[in-house]
Amino acid sequence: MAEEGIHNKDWVLVEHRSYAVNGEIVVARVGQKDMALRRIQKFPNETLLIPANARMQATSHHPGMVKVHGVVIGKISVHHCPLNPLPFVVKQISVHHCPLNPLPWSDRFSVLP
Repeated sequence: MAEEGIHNKDWVLVEHRSYAVNGEIVVARVGQKDMALRRIQKFPNETLLIPANARMQATSHHPGMVKVHGVVIGKISVHHCPLNPLPFVVKQISVHHCPLNPLPWSDRFSVLP
């Protein structure tokens, strides 16, 4: 997802929900396959999962085969510093939060490496 600003070793912040709006980056599973981060585009008879990698193509699926497990709402970029005994140093935190939703973060979000 480098073309979306999500790089190797970044962590993504995911809001747990089973629905997504067209254009959102989702954690999705097609059938019994592994989960993947993809931008979603829904149509009445198909759902497109679009990777942020010019070398990969979007995949088309029957809407009933795609299960959304969450929506990416931010990322944490980290890097290792050889002079610091901590395992990593936070380089950037980017969160898109909706203040209109009263649920506490601990009930709604998780961090996926």
